[in-house]
Amino acid sequence: MKDKKYLQRLFVALTIIIGINVWIGGSGETEVEAASITQPTPINQVFPDANLAEYIQRVLQKPNVSAPVTQDELNSVENISADSGLYDNVASIEGVQYLNNLTELRLENVDNSVSDLRPLSGLIKLEVISFYHSQISDLSPLSELINLTSLTLNDNQISDISPLANSTNLTTLNMSSNKISDLSPLSNLSNLNKLDFRENQISDLSPLSGLINLTSLTINANKISDISPLANLTNLTTLNMGINQITDLSSLSGLISLVDLHLSVNQITDISALSDLTNLRSLDIDHNQIIDLSSLSNLTNLKRLHLVDNQISSITPLSGLINLTDLEIRINQVKDVSPLSSLANLEMLYVDSNQISDISSLKNLKNLVLFSAHSQTIVNKPVNYQKNLVLPNNITDRTGILVSPFGISDNGSYTSPDIIWDLPDYKKQVSYTFDNSDMDFPFSGTVIQSLIEVPVSYKVVYDVEGTETSETVVKDTLLTPPANPVKEGYTFTGWYDEKTGGIAWDFAMDKMPAKDITLYAQFSENLYTATLDVDGKTTSQTVAYQHQVQAPTDPTKEGYTFIGWYDEKTGGTEWDFATDKMPAKDITLYAQFSENPYTATLDVEGETTSQTVAYQHLVQAPTDPTKEGYTFIGWYDEKTGGTEWDFATDKMPAKDITLYAQFSKNSSDEGTPGDKGQDEGAGGKDGTTDKPTESDLQPVDKPTNNSPQLKDTQSTLSVKAKHVSGSKEQGAKEKSSLPATGDHSSFTFYLQAIGVLFLVTFFWISHKRKKVRNEK
Repeated sequence: MKDKKYLQRLFVALTIIIGINVWIGGSGETEVEAASITQPTPINQVFPDANLAEYIQRVLQKPNVSAPVTQDELNSVENISADSGLYDNVASIEGVQYLNNLTELRLENVDNSVSDLRPLSGLIKLEVISFYHSQISDLSPLSELINLTSLTLNDNQISDISPLANSTNLTTLNMSSNKISDLSPLSNLSNLNKLDFRENQISDLSPLSGLINLTSLTINANKISDISPLANLTNLTTLNMGINQITDLSSLSGLISLVDLHLSVNQITDISALSDLTNLRSLDIDHNQIIDLSSLSNLTNLKRLHLVDNQISSITPLSGLINLTDLEIRINQVKDVSPLSSLANLEMLYVDSNQISDISSLKNLKNLVLFSAHSQTIVNKPVNYQKNLVLPNNITDRTGILVSPFGISDNGSYTSPDIIWDLPDYKKQVSYTFDNSDMDFPFSGTVIQSLIEVPVSYKVVYDVEGTETSETVVKDTLLTPPANPVKEGYTFTGWYDEKTGGIAWDFAMDKMPAKDITLYAQFSENLYTATLDVDGKTTSQTVAYQHQVQAPTDPTKEGYTFIGWYDEKTGGTEWDFATDKMPAKDITLYAQFSENPYTATLDVEGETTSQTVAYQHLVQAPTDPTKEGYTFIGWYDEKTGGTEWDFATDKMPAKDITLYAQFSKNSSDEGTPGDKGQDEGAGGKDGTTDKPTESDLQPVDKPTNNSPQLKDTQSTLSVKAKHVSGSKEQGAKEKSSLPATGDHSSFTFYLQAIGVLFLVTFFWISHKRKKVRNEK
């Protein structure tokens, strides 16, 4: 327990000792910075700068700068400024550190060259510092001057303002014409109400967004394009942002406390964001790109409005700004100043360098003290050139009187109210100047009258195969190309200066010469295809329009005769290769054929009939022929044998044909009844023809040719063969004197018996001879 109390007492003792040391140390530093002289010292030794020494001499009422001065006397100096007699330039402020009660230091002469602020570092009572046109770059000596409320360091070499970050009592800070780009050290200086940083290198305004007590901000001539950080600075009454890169003013729409706004020399086209800033008294938006002033119509508190060098043509929205006293609309495109006639409070009006021709509407502005309407440029609407040109003068001054021309171009003359020119040759324009020579209300300018050359036209003829159209075209102008002409079978190739050959006219480049011309349409023959189709097999030729197709070799087709080339597969019109010419299209010519007629002869035992039959057509089937004792079995391509003709399917070949009727023998009356069965078995039923055997055709004996018996036998055999073979002999031949088949006359019987006897004898003799040879 005792140890614990001991430690507590020790801790308290150490704390007291450390606190005393810190206090003593702080007091020691203050004593060091509060410089003082220990004995009287000549003024010029305390203040090496001669001009500053003379100033102190006068303030302390010393006889000269060599007179000694005490610390108490120096402590009596509280203000150094031109107001208290410092008029000369100062190069050094050495010695000022002994002015311990100094509250205000102003060195605002043009040619000061102070560069070192260290003598100020201990002057904690300083509230106002102002150095113009010096060489100051280092602000660190000011970092402990916490009582500063106003600091002005215009036109120096400052780039870093971080030493001011703790100067929270500052209300006015003026750092124009330096090299500052970073404003972030100002972000906590919430007491600032006036800030001037014109002519620096600032692009970012975001550190200012929280300085809501600002009432005046000047940031002219920087690199600013974004002003959105200013949107919450609603206490601003003065804002100067000229000579920047601003295009968008929308962030200003809520700054309704603004009284004075300067936006000259930016890139502004739209000023609609200003429409609710009704407290504005002064607005400067010179040198922008403004066209429309309608957003200003409600700003009736405006007294000063400058709109120099924009693109304004109508000033009608200004007609209700009755409190305006100062208006500048120089260098615009204003023609009519009558909307200003109601602005009775105007004292200054500058409308130079516009297009004004009449200022008579301003005659009732009785308060005008300063007025200028110099250098008007009035460009009249162009008129046609005339050798004797007369223009009315319409330049009217404030009193309503015409202002006589001061000078007239091209030796023109003036007979009121007309200006007259004698112009033997075309001129692009004439002009005259005017000046009312009124010192109080000067009005001068130039009137320019553009002249249109009366066009000299020539005739151009467009010739299409002898058909002409024409038009007149102004010299040295482009021709309007007509529609491309059409010619059947040809392609239009262009307009030429000759019927054939020549030079093509380029409608994009060639201009009308000073003469009449004729342009001829030229064409190239089109090529077409002539296809020759022979039953689906094609060949083709390329043939120019109206040329002849080359006649091919006549095609052949079995059973047909080629009849010609036609424009349809069937029917159509025949193509005449000698006279017909290629049309303006591809064509197909079809080979057409006629079927050949052939003769089909129908032969019935030598008696014929015939038909004319087209190739591949059917032969008309005739009525089946009859033959006594025979059955008709069909038509054949041979008299005997051959191939039977099928009238239902077989078609006419590409040749004449003969079809022969063939028959089969019916059952015969000759011989025994058994013969009939033999005949039928041989060929009756199956439709085959009975064919005689060798024994039927050969006699059993060989009588002489003159033998009546042989003749009878041959006749009998001939008839027999004919019957068997289906011979064509019929009718009367069958009814010859020879006995009919199956005749039982004795002659026939004997003849047959003799034949058999001869045959038996022949075989017996042969057998005997053979036997004898064998025995030998």
